[in-house]
Amino acid sequence: MVRIYSKKRKELVGIIEHIINNKGEIWELPIVEVKQREGFSMFTSAIPVDASYILFRRIPREYNDPKGSKKALKEKKINNIEKSMRGNHRFTSPTSLVANILCEERRWGCKLSVCQNNNSIKYLTINLLAIKERLYKAKVDEDGFIIDEDRLTLGYLIDGHHRIEGIYQSDEEGFELPLTLYFDLPREDMPEIFVDINYYQEKPSQIQNLGIKALSGTLSSTEQKAKEIMLLLNTEPWSILKDRIKDLDSNRPKGRLRPYISSKLFYKLLYQQMLKHIKESIQFTNQAHLINDYFMAWSNVFREAWADEKKHVLVKSMGVQIMMRLFSQIHSNAIIENQGNIPDFNVYKSVIEKALGGGQLLKIDEGNDSIKMPINWTSDFYGVYSSGKGINTIVNALTQHITNKLYV
Repeated sequence: MVRIYSKKRKELVGIIEHIINNKGEIWELPIVEVKQREGFSMFTSAIPVDASYILFRRIPREYNDPKGSKKALKEKKINNIEKSMRGNHRFTSPTSLVANILCEERRWGCKLSVCQNNNSIKYLTINLLAIKERLYKAKVDEDGFIIDEDRLTLGYLIDGHHRIEGIYQSDEEGFELPLTLYFDLPREDMPEIFVDINYYQEKPSQIQNLGIKALSGTLSSTEQKAKEIMLLLNTEPWSILKDRIKDLDSNRPKGRLRPYISSKLFYKLLYQQMLKHIKESIQFTNQAHLINDYFMAWSNVFREAWADEKKHVLVKSMGVQIMMRLFSQIHSNAIIENQGNIPDFNVYKSVIEKALGGGQLLKIDEGNDSIKMPINWTSDFYGVYSSGKGINTIVNALTQHITNKLYV
């Protein structure tokens, strides 16, 4: 990608003139000291998005730039932030921008002073007029970009590139963002700060995401139902899946059973592949019992595969995905089998037994050839199909097999 981390001089001129109109030629930015480690001068404040383009040079985020971050800007992330800004008037961005300001080196443009009434509060005085004059004098390349941005800016932006670009593209240039500001941090320390922010952070699990959405009241009725059913299936003593859905990002407490599948994947398949085929009029706890009956039926038809996790794939992520993706077809056949009534354990068991049980063989087409495998879920036969593409192959073959054996 080409210089998306920067702006052309013409655009920068418009930005600084806008800021001067709002702040004046001399801008006093209050900052609050954050005491963390000896030898680090660190403060917190807030600045409008457009000011970041004037104050800080972006660390080039291009794969082919030896001085830049090898993690290039992703247009999709920028577009998603822009979409959120435009489409949700309650959108906020609480995470701080992180920057390094070279106050000693760039005295022509900034200085630090102490608040007389509170030693923890200081003022960063920014000479916007001096920056503007340098901007007009700066040499540009054939595309209009500043050639030597270090002579123009007061420091470097370490983190927040996607956020700033997305918000700026939404035409919300005055939107204020929290700012964590290092003073005179050695340049060689900046990559380490970036790694500390991005490499070691833990992403929230699907359970956490759903919990936040539930608290905020933004879950759809089906999403809410899926969340509650997943929770019931993973916690209630009557559920065959109790403690088998991974709901923790960290290591599981000692004594907990090995999970079959992640909460993120289970929720996705529950929401997309199962709930849409169950009548909405059925109370959600009864829907949870129905889904439990479905898995119980599988465990009863394939007892050995369900009991032996080491030599079979049925109660690994691959197997659970297959069972969930076959639900619509088996559920439809179970309704027909039960003369239009809601299926239960016995009906599901009967349908699965007829369709797949009794040592039947599964035909799998591979190019111009085909192979036949016993429907026994052993790792020896099915382990090679554990990839996403492989699971699709098995699901497609099973779908055709069930169609040939049953009603639909």
